[in-house]
Amino acid sequence: MLELIHVSKSFRSADGAVVPAVDDISMTISEKEFVSIVGPSGCGKTTLLRMIAGLETSAGSHIVFNGHPVHGPDRERGMVFQNFALFPWMTVEENIGSGLRFAGKSDAETQDIVSRYLKLTGLEKFATAYPMTLSGGMKQRVAIARTLASDPQIILMDEPFGALDTQTRSQMQEFLADLWVKDSKTVIFVTHDIEEAIFLSDRVFLMSPRPGQIKQEFKIPFGPGRNHELKFSDEFFALKKEIMRMM
Repeated sequence: MLELIHVSKSFRSADGAVVPAVDDISMTISEKEFVSIVGPSGCGKTTLLRMIAGLETSAGSHIVFNGHPVHGPDRERGMVFQNFALFPWMTVEENIGSGLRFAGKSDAETQDIVSRYLKLTGLEKFATAYPMTLSGGMKQRVAIARTLASDPQIILMDEPFGALDTQTRSQMQEFLADLWVKDSKTVIFVTHDIEEAIFLSDRVFLMSPRPGQIKQEFKIPFGPGRNHELKFSDEFFALKKEIMRMM
């Protein structure tokens, strides 16, 4: 579904120096797989995700999605950011449906799709609420619902729970794990939180310090239907310890 072939990216600093961000990254991600990317701050995780989204480019790098090179953003790759990015003047249901209207969906089609994702994300009672009245966790649910409503084949998530408190973050992890089972999307998830990555993923890629390279791949042995009791298991703790040691 998605293939990265020797992907590299450099930036030019204010004094003209070339600063490498990611270097020679290759990986393949299959349909309906949940993959997390972890690594130290500044290692290029977000840069790599933006390249997959088509928001960053680099000469000589090859990113292939469904057999076609990625040259820019499209509707098949949806992005969820840390800062929610909701329209404050729109209600919850209007925010979720905003991309559908831009895509030319009829009012009836839009309402059907919005209703589905309001139910799927537990936001039905808040359909007419405005973002300023919602908690951080609920705002992020709206952002995720809006991305899913456009029906991309792959969801790219950049530290989506990074701004949330510990309890809300834990709740959102369980929400996303359940949602992934129900909606069967491919997800690439960037996070600093190793525990979060293990809890959510099929595989975890650990990046090295800048310039970021894939240092190690970890296959996660836990199946669907995860809850937070999993985090207290010996197997979970051993895997977390192994990744932290490698980092």
